[in-house]
Amino acid sequence: MTGQTSGVDWTAGLHTLAFVIVPNLPYVLLMTEYEVRPRTPLILLYWCAGVVAPKSPAWVVACAMGLVVSLDLVWLVSGLVSLHPAWVLEALRYAPLMYPSAAWLYLALGAAASATVIVPAYLIHRHKVRFFRGRLLAVGVMMAAIAADLFLTTNPRTETPAFASAIRQAGIEHNGQIQGNNSLLIVMVESLGVFAEHDHNELLFAGLRSEGITTRYRVREGHSPYTGATTGATSRELCGRWAGYVDYLSGHEFDCLPARLAAEGYATHAVHAYTGHMFHRFDWYPKIGFQHLVFEEQMRARGENRSCGTVFRSACDRAGADIVHELLTKSGDQPRFVYWLTVDSHMPIEPTDGQQRWDCVSRNPFGNETICLIAQIWKDVFEAVERIAMDPELAAPTTIMVVGDHPPGFVSRTVQAYFVPGLVPWIALEPRIGQHKD
Repeated sequence: MTGQTSGVDWTAGLHTLAFVIVPNLPYVLLMTEYEVRPRTPLILLYWCAGVVAPKSPAWVVACAMGLVVSLDLVWLVSGLVSLHPAWVLEALRYAPLMYPSAAWLYLALGAAASATVIVPAYLIHRHKVRFFRGRLLAVGVMMAAIAADLFLTTNPRTETPAFASAIRQAGIEHNGQIQGNNSLLIVMVESLGVFAEHDHNELLFAGLRSEGITTRYRVREGHSPYTGATTGATSRELCGRWAGYVDYLSGHEFDCLPARLAAEGYATHAVHAYTGHMFHRFDWYPKIGFQHLVFEEQMRARGENRSCGTVFRSACDRAGADIVHELLTKSGDQPRFVYWLTVDSHMPIEPTDGQQRWDCVSRNPFGNETICLIAQIWKDVFEAVERIAMDPELAAPTTIMVVGDHPPGFVSRTVQAYFVPGLVPWIALEPRIGQHKD
């Protein structure tokens, strides 16, 4: 009677459990809230591992499942953050700089991945002979899983849009268009997308459209297409091309805005509150023309001890804002170009990082708590920009551009629905004559 209850051999379902249900159940759960790419080849790979498993040692089964799980996770994450799988693999080298344990979704994925490796190996070790009995059942369940995968998952947008950038649309792409040696500030706002609702955009941008701003600046606004992640957005705005950071690691010279401005006598500065080792920014920022770099390392050396973020734990954007403000108001003969890349709004966010200005628990005024919390962080950035723009101590007339890098990634369908697909917003402030200190 061993292995049987009321005449039913329960071990007949072990093969199905180990190689079909355990590997695929997490994705069934994710599909309820997230847009998951079709993964039929991976379902087949798990089943193939199950075909050879009864004739293999447990350690071989664990290794095979570990390999398939790794491919599966890369494919999943690339879909959730809209990146090519090769870019996700490249980003793995920076895993030691992150804190994935700070987010429940990362923890859940880690637990599911571990179970996918451990459960088959354990069952092979304990019940190898009985695995032959359940392979037909596994085939049936696998076919059902493939049918559900093809029906319920989402094919990703793969086409690259025609190139456009915010600074090109605003007419400030070339240094000759920055009139009278104006200083230039470009603020790249992490995860800032275009809200589908007009009123939501108004809540964010109202301060940069205020009477005080329009008295001192001509305000232009628009939307720009995006592709890739944050380093791609840097390339889009500063170098006028679709590219990622790997493209700038060679020894070549690049025709990028910081380099052009440096050649015209500008002091060029990059400010970012995360470590400069992430995506090799210490290496390639100078290659595109930045003379002065301020990352988390430099902020800590200045005495900054506050920290923000979750998975991307670092110094806070408020520290970056203070440095940017200082750079643009200190005296000197050189015009300045400052590129400020924010980080606090990288998903998943720390809810307490943004200044509380709305009742996010009750989901007002956006109708979604997550959107409300990330909007508070964006609003902090916009208010910092407004303070800089209105400071009478600006050393020279300063053209200001605020632009998003990409809409929030790794978020549910509910959150994605708040944003216009494929676009990021921008707003440009062009100084009116005489708006600087003597």
